[in-house]
Amino acid sequence: MVKIANEILMFLRSSKKYSNDIYLQEPIGIDKEGNEVTLEDKIAEMEILSLVHKIPAVA
Repeated sequence: MVKIANEILMFLRSSKKYSNDIYLQEPIGIDKEGNEVTLEDKIAEMEILSLVHKIPAVA
C-alpha cells in the first residue's frame, strides 16, 4: 500500500511541470449557442478577420 502511494506521489510530482501547458483543442469557453470554444477556434477567427481587413474594398 505504501509503495502505491509513493508511486502516485512520484507521478504527481513529475507531471507538475506540465501543469502550465495550454492545448489548442482544450475548451476555453462556450459560445452563445452552447458550443465549446477552443483556443484554436479563436486563433482561426483572428486570422480570418485580419485577412478580411487587409483586402482593399472594391469601389
